[in-house]
Amino acid sequence: MQHALRSVFFVTYAPHPPMSIYFFLFLLLFFSVAQADSITLVWSMCLGRAAQHHPWLWGILLTLLLLLPARWCVGRLRRTQHWPYTPYVLMAWLCVTLTSMPVLTVTQSLKQALCALLIGTIGHSVWRWKQKRRTTARHAWETLMPRMLLLLSLSVYIGLLPATTDVEQYEMQTARLVREAHPTPPHLPGSQSLAVSQRLFAERCYALSLHPSSLPEALWHWPVPPRCSSAHLLLPHDARQHLLLPPDSLYQRLGARPLPNEAPLAYFKRCAHLQGATPSVAADYYLCGLLLDRHIDLFAREVAVFYKQALQAQALPHYYAEAMLLYTHLRTNPLHVYLPASLEANYLDFTAMADSLHQPQVRQNLTRYTYGETYYWYYHLAPR
Repeated sequence: MQHALRSVFFVTYAPHPPMSIYFFLFLLLFFSVAQADSITLVWSMCLGRAAQHHPWLWGILLTLLLLLPARWCVGRLRRTQHWPYTPYVLMAWLCVTLTSMPVLTVTQSLKQALCALLIGTIGHSVWRWKQKRRTTARHAWETLMPRMLLLLSLSVYIGLLPATTDVEQYEMQTARLVREAHPTPPHLPGSQSLAVSQRLFAERCYALSLHPSSLPEALWHWPVPPRCSSAHLLLPHDARQHLLLPPDSLYQRLGARPLPNEAPLAYFKRCAHLQGATPSVAADYYLCGLLLDRHIDLFAREVAVFYKQALQAQALPHYYAEAMLLYTHLRTNPLHVYLPASLEANYLDFTAMADSLHQPQVRQNLTRYTYGETYYWYYHLAPR
């Protein structure tokens, strides 16, 4: 503890303390808030297992490990004729590379290195210009400008250059929330974003399945991946997924592991019937898989098996009710008639709006704004 306090004192009261203080606070917030889940995943990759999420602890350690050597090198370089702020550029490059490790590619690595080299070259040129004007009277802005330019350029570089996208951040955050506790569905990460991936969709479905009937109540409240199918309900089988949220955790909830070469829908059906003809997590995965694959006739038969009482009482979960309403309107002799007044008016408004728009792309875009969270929009207009 005494050593850590001494280190912080050195960073704060070393030459040019404003720059040191700024970088200390900036890096601490960068590691502990903006890239906290990326850092946890990096630790997990190093350990070979899921690491505990301690954002402020990792943030303080990484900030000191990067900033203290940089400040020491700056102090040594100031005694020479070389540009003294090169260590800060190297520090920024290490920050970006470290937080990008889980998804870093060769192209992204080259782009990050070239941008750091460009910042270093410009900074060195400005510093040389400043050195040439030592013998002349200078304004205050000429003294502060090189340092402010460095701070601004490195801040933008660190903030914008990490390779992780918003979707990948949502994937890591969702997996962490599922591991730590049971998140309530409305507060899943990225709830206001239209960006989605197969991994993020599967993790959201898993999170919803932790709450009774939440999967059929909220599945289409979030975007689904393009050309989505029942296979998208399964967690991917790759090294990153095993560190984020192992697929075995889903298999345990469904009650069985998939057989070799078993189709996802067949796997969900087997799990659902193993748990009996009652509402269950496996039954919801099976029924939602049928809806994603648009097997609406088979869905109408199977929902009567697992939700018999709710079907008779006209009290199905929301998206099952929308699917049964759609089935009732599409078939001349439906097995079950399901026409709740609260949903039928909305469905008729949707069909009227869709029929009034003749260009397919215009129909898809305009109806999505109002009806994109309904199953009948997905059934008719979502890309297949």
